[in-house]
Amino acid sequence: MTQVDFGEMVTTAPGQLGELYKDIPAHVMHALGYTITKVTERRESVLSDPPVWCGILNRSLEPGTSLGLRIVATVETQEGPTATAHIELRILLPGETEHMMWTVDGRPASKVRVDRADGVHTSAACMVNRIPDVLGAAPGVRLISELGPLRPPLSHTRPSTRPS
Repeated sequence: MTQVDFGEMVTTAPGQLGELYKDIPAHVMHALGYTITKVTERRESVLSDPPVWCGILNRSLEPGTSLGLRIVATVETQEGPTATAHIELRILLPGETEHMMWTVDGRPASKVRVDRADGVHTSAACMVNRIPDVLGAAPGVRLISELGPLRPPLSHTRPSTRPS
């Protein structure tokens, strides 16, 4: 799609390739005990200046063609700290690898990066770990945001290693 087409069909259309991603930082802040006051999401097309090879289409994508979607979600809290998630669902450029990075700006600051050498092999943990929440939810179709933050079930907690 061109940037204009992408804007009309994806970034401004409600419920298109987004909406649920803003729940990720919201769940984290909720789990940390913060009172959430506002959650926003901005969706935009990812573009590249040089042509980019697309293996699935077996051709180069010219500049101005969307390579995918960038989502920026921001969570504000009553206590002051904010969380921002930058998520890109796009074609990788040569030399790039799929990765996830968490950065905490504070004292001390920290950064954790998890690289995925082969994005084809991903984990179903995010789906499987929700099974107890889905089974315990009210009947009918429910939004992920209604399930609350992900919590480990008691049966999966690690037993104490302290001597009795």
